[in-house]
Amino acid sequence: MNSSNEKSICPQCAGNAVRIFVASDLNLHSTRENFSYFRCESCDVIFLHPLPPQLDKFYPTDYHAIPRTVADLKGSLDNELHKVQLVQKFTSGLRLLEIGPSFGAFCLLAKETGFNVSAVELDPECCKFLREAVGIEVYQEPDVPKFLESGEKYDAICLWHSLEHLPDPWAVLDRIRGALRDGGSLFVATPNPDSFQFRLFGRYWLHLDAPRHVELIPIDVLKARQDRNGFELRHVTTDNRTARLCNEAGWRVSLNHVFGTAKLNRWTHQIGLALGSLLSPWECREGRGSAYTAVFRLKSRP
Repeated sequence: MNSSNEKSICPQCAGNAVRIFVASDLNLHSTRENFSYFRCESCDVIFLHPLPPQLDKFYPTDYHAIPRTVADLKGSLDNELHKVQLVQKFTSGLRLLEIGPSFGAFCLLAKETGFNVSAVELDPECCKFLREAVGIEVYQEPDVPKFLESGEKYDAICLWHSLEHLPDPWAVLDRIRGALRDGGSLFVATPNPDSFQFRLFGRYWLHLDAPRHVELIPIDVLKARQDRNGFELRHVTTDNRTARLCNEAGWRVSLNHVFGTAKLNRWTHQIGLALGSLLSPWECREGRGSAYTAVFRLKSRP
């Protein structure tokens, strides 16, 4: 990673931050612009700066790959089962909110399992599919912090790989407490900046996903932030189904980015998969996977 003398201020702790690299949109090629990422010297949060004024323009119209019918969606529910089981394990009530559900695979399975599911989503086509096909209550609200102050209360709030997309994840995290019932739980899955792959690939890492991923948050930072917000950490892992899928995808694509091939090259694809298989026993050790999942429980209010 090439550093520079350029500085910024960390949005999490207001500490000094140094630019670690300039990245481009290697995943979707939505723009030829370059984007600067900084690392805080105090808390190690990695963030995009400056933040583009219109992040939505970097999401192509086919970004979400919305299924044609709910029957088509049901064919992809296997990857959501471990998430629902996790929510069942750590949640006593049934009122659930997902922030950033895309077209709602998790929402559908959670609903079929017995949860009363609502969602906050920005994409209008996803909102339409969630309402008409999945059959849940959807709020099309770009200002997530504002929505969390609306007075609605939930037993569980889930952000499955959506936290890193939010322009101000800290405002969202700080307001989740007010939207949870006593004893409610927060579920977060997000890319792991302490992962082996990020250390290896840096700006070429698939899960950097510039500029759509605004911040990469270390586990310890998220834990400390939510501790201050009145939560206790109940569970964290970098080795579940989500993380292993992220590991595999990272190896398949990141090496292709390194070699500068616009389309997925068969040889880099195979080499990446071979490297991933070889290093899997080491990468699957806790803390080293490409994504982590954390569960927080709201402590009893005084």
